[in-house]
Amino acid sequence: MDRTRAAITHKPETCIYARFSKRLLAYVIDMIVSLILMFPLLLWYARGLFSDQSGTYLLGYGIFLFGGICSIRMLYLVVGWSILQGTVGCFITRIRVVTVQGKPVTFWVALARYLGLLVSTMLFGLGWIPIFLTSKHQGIHDLIASTVVCTEK
Repeated sequence: MDRTRAAITHKPETCIYARFSKRLLAYVIDMIVSLILMFPLLLWYARGLFSDQSGTYLLGYGIFLFGGICSIRMLYLVVGWSILQGTVGCFITRIRVVTVQGKPVTFWVALARYLGLLVSTMLFGLGWIPIFLTSKHQGIHDLIASTVVCTEK
């Protein structure tokens, strides 16, 4: 997608902020896509757990599994947000992630948004509550990264 066209499409005064239901559906779709991307790693780990070397896999490779899962999820989201202005879930639900000025998200803004999303999710989802309370339907991760999620017309 042409980044210039996307920036023009989502000027702050024309942005229709995405509701929680659309964002949640996009999140669930993205979790499914992430699990598909993680499947080879999870399969490798599961096969090792049920082998003769299960102790090695459990104690030695557990941290690598966690790091791999976080890395795959981070790459999927950050690259999607920064290059395409959205992920597979965003495309299916017809929403886009842009800055509050309506510009495309840069890599560093997308990384800040991911880290905010990680914190929001780790807090038992409490970081999603501001979506109901803010006029632009921003979660904690959006407030941290100064982003909004717009619905495509």
